[in-house]
Amino acid sequence: MSEDKSQNSYRLPEKLTIVNAEHLHQMLEEHVSDGQLSEIDGQAVTQVDTAGLQILLSLKSTLRAEGTTLSFVGLSDCLKSAIKQAGLSGEFDL
Repeated sequence: MSEDKSQNSYRLPEKLTIVNAEHLHQMLEEHVSDGQLSEIDGQAVTQVDTAGLQILLSLKSTLRAEGTTLSFVGLSDCLKSAIKQAGLSGEFDL
């Protein structure tokens, strides 16, 4: 899995699926607990399912409740399409 801890950013892996959901959740939780997360880079995503979207949505909701803004940048066409198909465009500011 690819990650970038510089500049409070996390680069998502190519696959946001149930197969790697637990690892993804752990990595994002690590960044949140360190106060090191304000941006998610989704340009590398080539495969996504509802489990992957649920993790991202849960993270965004949790941070919003804590008063922290989370931005999604560089979303791949695959990720944008999955977000739109799930009816979550508003949540991800598309």
